[in-house]
Amino acid sequence: MLYSISGDAQMRQIISIPRRRQRFFTEKMENMTPEDYQRIRDTLSGHFEDKEVDCSSFVPGSVWTDTPYEPIYWACDENIEDAGYLFGLILWQFMIDHEDSWAFTSAEDSFPDRNIKGKVYFRIDQPE
Repeated sequence: MLYSISGDAQMRQIISIPRRRQRFFTEKMENMTPEDYQRIRDTLSGHFEDKEVDCSSFVPGSVWTDTPYEPIYWACDENIEDAGYLFGLILWQFMIDHEDSWAFTSAEDSFPDRNIKGKVYFRIDQPE
């Protein structure tokens, strides 16, 4: 389960990729095989198994060649910015589907003195 935390500390459950991003996600995912997508999800599962917090921008690393994340780059027609964006949406969906509860804030809010894009995800207790 995934929750957003706004600047005023309000928590809201996220149940899907935002509508304004859904078209991009759907179009790019059509360029990826189900096997590649599952390999990415399996890698994310292993990555977050023992994590309590992580920034989406740090997860895949800067070199995706010969990693499970490389198909994202190809699905985005070799556009590195689009690939980063698609990775963020894949991670977003992964967190929605996760059995544990996770929340996120923007990396810009978490690291105001650094130029970091993405979201900071952290494990939380089940909200009431």
